[in-house]
Amino acid sequence: MEHEALISTRCACERRRASWRCKECHQRTMFCHECMQNAHLEMPFHRIQKWTGQYFRPGSLWEVGVCVIVDHSNTNR
Repeated sequence: MEHEALISTRCACERRRASWRCKECHQRTMFCHECMQNAHLEMPFHRIQKWTGQYFRPGSLWEVGVCVIVDHSNTNR
């Protein structure tokens, strides 16, 4: 039963099926790829999971397009 509900879960944006969730966020909202990216642009250390159709597998924010750019220049010296 729980699996059937997850398969048909729509994202809050109502444009796509939700297949991502965050283990760190207090609300267990399911997101589509784009909404997960937008919700986590400033939270790059959160741990996310992707619904495979049978179970949640560990995911990485780079999979939804979140990346951390580390500036190694010495412009502040």
